[in-house]
Amino acid sequence: PRQIDKDTRMILEELFNLLNKREREVIIMHSLWGFKHYEIAKLLDISISTSLSCYHRGMKKMKKEMEIEI
Repeated sequence: PRQIDKDTRMILEELFNLLNKREREVIIMHSLWGFKHYEIAKLLDISISTSLSCYHRGMKKMKKEMEIEI
């Protein structure tokens, strides 16, 4: 989203810092920019399965961190 409040931005930055570069790229491209995994794979020169695994691994890391915080 174009407009997010300061607290949400801080939380997202903390969560994204948990991820490696590839996980962060894939999650941003898929979740925020709306790219499909086959598009991400082509743009990043990776396989679709790599895109999917980076996405799921990264989301799992962030979800786990959110459960700890709550």
